[in-house]
Amino acid sequence: MRFVASSVPGIDVPPEIVARVEQAADPEVECFDIAFELASHALAQPGVAGLHFISFRRDAGIAQLCRRLGIAPRVERETNGHSASVAL
Repeated sequence: MRFVASSVPGIDVPPEIVARVEQAADPEVECFDIAFELASHALAQPGVAGLHFISFRRDAGIAQLCRRLGIAPRVERETNGHSASVAL
C-alpha cells in the first residue's frame, strides 16, 4: 500500500489506510477487505451502475472481489488481435 501511495501517479492513499494495512496480521487480506469496503460503498451510491477494477498483479484478486460483491463473472474476448480480456 505504501508503494501505491508513493509511486502511482494520481492515486492518493490516506495515511490511516496505509497504517491499517501495515498493522494488519495479513496485509494482503487487509487490502482485499479495504477494496471490498470501498467498492461496496461506491456501488451503494445513487446513480452508480458499475465499477472499473484494475489490478497491478496477475492474480485472481479482481475475480475474488467481484464474487464477494455478488457480481457474476463473464469472459469477453477481444477480436482485434490483442491478448484476451476478461470482464467481470
